[in-house]
Amino acid sequence: MRQPDDLMIGGYKIWQDGAGFRSGTDAVRLFELLPAQGGRRVAELCAGTGAVALMLLASGKAERVTTVEIDSRSVSLCRESARQNGCENRLEALCGDIKNISDILFKGSFDTVAVNPPYYPVGSGILPKDPAAAAAKFEIYCTIDDVLAAASYLTCKGGMLYMIHLASRREEILSKLKKYHFEPTGYQHTESGGTFLLSARKTEEETW
Repeated sequence: MRQPDDLMIGGYKIWQDGAGFRSGTDAVRLFELLPAQGGRRVAELCAGTGAVALMLLASGKAERVTTVEIDSRSVSLCRESARQNGCENRLEALCGDIKNISDILFKGSFDTVAVNPPYYPVGSGILPKDPAAAAAKFEIYCTIDDVLAAASYLTCKGGMLYMIHLASRREEILSKLKKYHFEPTGYQHTESGGTFLLSARKTEEETW
């Protein structure tokens, strides 16, 4: 059943599936990491129901946001939230596979990319029964390399990537940044210690 939850920012609400995956504190932490964007072009990958995008718009941190999510049910909920909050002309919710990002959006078309990706490799735990929850938590449809490749494709030179991920995978992720033309500008562990927040700058344009 679809039901609204209060985002506690600007009077905005987010529509989520009461029986399925629901965004939580990690989305809030990622939102808090992002500085005010002004007129910068912002994309959210692995967006789920668009919690980060909606918070950016509700707070005035961003003027427009484009989201990409593979689960059609989550995209439908994101679009419903945009309609109900009156920001459908500022939030473009796209349904697609980030492994095929070049078929969805233009290269280098964003100044900022935010992502709260799946944390766990397939086989490292028990999959939730709900497909959206399984895809949000486990790397069923995309690995960390897929996420970084898509972010690199979308981000213009000098643009920024903001991510939250497991603290236990920090060194793995930091070691991959150079391959995808990112240079870390900062990282910090969250209060719980189980996750970390990363910011990285795009150092050069992709050739693909």
